[in-house]
Amino acid sequence: MSSELELDLQELQQLRAQATRPGVQASLDANVKELERKLQQAKKREQDQEAKAKQPSAVVTSAGLPKLKITTYAWDQSDKFLKIYVTVPKVETAAPDQLNAVYGTE
Repeated sequence: MSSELELDLQELQQLRAQATRPGVQASLDANVKELERKLQQAKKREQDQEAKAKQPSAVVTSAGLPKLKITTYAWDQSDKFLKIYVTVPKVETAAPDQLNAVYGTE
């Protein structure tokens, strides 16, 4: 969406540069400002969505313990072993008895 707004903004700015009548210039200036505002909002929404997609989402289970949905991970495998690498925020501050891993699908 922001790419379309950027193209619209560029075209409006080109038209503004060509306009000679004060009323038309004022109208185009108002449209340029409105598009700049919309573009800024669209970029902010896109950044927020990207940041949200990168963070694991915590879901509270019925037992009251947080359950993390893993969205980013890596693995290494050989004939005998499979290693899974997962980054869990603030895991270093948790006591060992607070950590539990359950493997499977929902």
